[in-house]
Amino acid sequence: ASRGLGDVYKRQQIYLLNRCSAIYAYASGIILKTDAVSSKNFIEISNSLLFKSVELMVIDEEKKLEEAQKKAEENRKELFNNYITDGKKNWEKNKSHFKGSYISDDMAICSKLTEDK
Repeated sequence: ASRGLGDVYKRQQIYLLNRCSAIYAYASGIILKTDAVSSKNFIEISNSLLFKSVELMVIDEEKKLEEAQKKAEENRKELFNNYITDGKKNWEKNKSHFKGSYISDDMAICSKLTEDK
């Protein structure tokens, strides 16, 4: 069965929310020791983005809540692990977890996304 553009757009929205949730969770861990207040803030943003993705899955894909939560958390964990791996590589290369990598681009995109909401 072919899918309309609306379905593609919704899936991208869900992916984006999960990915942004992952980067905020990642960033929270990175800054925990130096900036506990922002770190806590980032965790709250991360959880609210994850919750939005769960909501979309329930509303648009008619998933059961438990199933949607499980899927969203699995997706975030996978994306989070990618950030950890790539952040370490970046640290070895130029002594920064973010700078000069796609991670800083992701963070810029995600911070725009959270400003709009």
